[in-house]
Amino acid sequence: MIFHHRQTEATTDALNTINLIFVIIFGVQTILRAFNKGKKFFRKFSGIYQILIILMAYVNLILQTFKTDDDQNHYVDQDYQIYRIFNAVTKAMQFTLIFFVLKQFKKVKPVFKAITNIMPILSSMVLLTFLYLYVYTIIAMNIFAYLKTQLVVNGVDIHFQTFFKAM
Repeated sequence: MIFHHRQTEATTDALNTINLIFVIIFGVQTILRAFNKGKKFFRKFSGIYQILIILMAYVNLILQTFKTDDDQNHYVDQDYQIYRIFNAVTKAMQFTLIFFVLKQFKKVKPVFKAITNIMPILSSMVLLTFLYLYVYTIIAMNIFAYLKTQLVVNGVDIHFQTFFKAM
């Protein structure tokens, strides 16, 4: 879903409605495809993956209805952070379904082959980036852990007393 600075409530509601419509359409499409192919649908990785994404999308929609925007301390609320991570993972997995559709086109196959050849290199680069983030977080916690607590900026108490706040 698209977010921007000072997004109105009407825009957010419209985007949530559009997301709901597309999740329902994709769910119906997946269920019809499962009935059409029968047991063969569940033997392939793509079928199981699509069902997993549909279930995650519906859980995400259910969690979205229980989420409240009333309190402004979302940055320190652990449940809200878990919801945001689950929401991001769900959206990313929904985005990967495009690859299953594009896999059917013959001219796009070399591009997919190149991407799959690059993935091990990218995974090691991501791991190295997280290693740098971890090391610099530990260093920041050691250097700045006992600073006097400052003012709250955007609802976040900026300090380095815990590992996750230092990140």
